[in-house]
Amino acid sequence: MESACASGWVKDRDSAHEWLSGVMKFGLAQLDIPLLARMYNAWSENDPDKAQSWSATLLAHRETMESRREEPQLGRSLARLLRDLDIDRAECCADKQYSSLALGFSLAAFTWEISSFHCAQ
Repeated sequence: MESACASGWVKDRDSAHEWLSGVMKFGLAQLDIPLLARMYNAWSENDPDKAQSWSATLLAHRETMESRREEPQLGRSLARLLRDLDIDRAECCADKQYSSLALGFSLAAFTWEISSFHCAQ
């Protein structure tokens, strides 16, 4: 949102609504959620390398340097939390370069048996 305001794309309530709608329609629905589902499936296949690869794909699509730095930090923080909650597989994500929030979220959802259908809602 900050970069959208700085770029002049968001100037008021209407332009904020339009911008956020586009982010949800074209970003989350077309990129984040499908990759989240693929990460979830990789965990279900016991393939952490595949999950990590999908996470790297997600990070490669982040638009700004700031978001490319922030996303792995959020992912590593969530992985450490999950490790503290005794999710052993979180260890493989805690210090990896390509960790993402979606990677940790997908692992938590899989571990706690939240179906991928619910993750994609």
